[in-house]
Amino acid sequence: MDTIEHDDIAATVEAALDSRFSARAFLPKPVPRETVEEILALASRAPSGVNMQPWKVTVIGGETRADLERDLLSAHDDGGLAHQEVPYYPDEPFPEPYKSRRRTVGWALYGALGIAKGEREKTHAQHARNYRFFDAPVAMICTIDQILKIGSWLDYRMFLQSIMIAARAKGLHTCPQAAFARFPDIIRKHLVIPADETVICGMAMGYLDHSAPENNFRTEREPVEGFARFWIVEGLVRRGVVRRKFDPGLAHGVQIGLDDVLGEVETPILRPRVLGESRVGFQQLVRLCASLGHAPAACVDHHAVHVIPGQAPGESESVIKRGIVVFFHNVMV
Repeated sequence: MDTIEHDDIAATVEAALDSRFSARAFLPKPVPRETVEEILALASRAPSGVNMQPWKVTVIGGETRADLERDLLSAHDDGGLAHQEVPYYPDEPFPEPYKSRRRTVGWALYGALGIAKGEREKTHAQHARNYRFFDAPVAMICTIDQILKIGSWLDYRMFLQSIMIAARAKGLHTCPQAAFARFPDIIRKHLVIPADETVICGMAMGYLDHSAPENNFRTEREPVEGFARFWIVEGLVRRGVVRRKFDPGLAHGVQIGLDDVLGEVETPILRPRVLGESRVGFQQLVRLCASLGHAPAACVDHHAVHVIPGQAPGESESVIKRGIVVFFHNVMV
């Protein structure tokens, strides 16, 4: 088997991630069952807590799909049978910034289709195309056992993303569709899905129709600085800077800020980094403590810096970094 250079793998993943979007028009070209099975097999490598693999997928076609689509479209037109078991969106009114993002993508989609604000019939007709899987050759319904909790739902989302990325490697596009979760009873009736499974979503898959205007706009994304915080501070042992006489009756310790730890630098240490997960940096600091002959008491806090009294009140010296506090009791250095 030919090997693939690491750089080639990274480039392929980057291209798949960057080119993925929710397609809403597909060519009638069929997708072989073998290809769908390969995509699902790849997606099943998605991580899940203690390998629970909570995903269940029903791939439908033929008369079963036609009958399901007919009843879903009828229910959509009627408007009275919608029943979503697990809410997808927050209650109205949407808070910001989510309200503005929702409006922006809606205006962009309907604008590409030439549907003006207030044209309710056209908007309704476009939404109805969800229930035909946007004419994609592959139609899937995704379900999960009702007994499972939010952790498994998060695992399932990684599985769905893996389907979409694996599809791009096969030259296919996808559209995850929360709209199907509005009619679980109709779906159960046609697909014999047990009552103890929750319908999460549907997914359309197929070859992209490049001529469709709805496929020629892209949603905006927040820049990295808009959603990521990098708390990266060079860790330093500082002497005589953070010294407190702790009250034995103090329950939660003393909260301090970075300004409190400014002072003369004594000993540079490893450069622990907090990038969403603090355990790596914490272990580095623990090893440092051991090398200095101290047994640290420690607190990991992603949002604030705290100094917490130890087993015995007294004078303490702390190694401070955003998100991590390691402190030593009665240290003489």
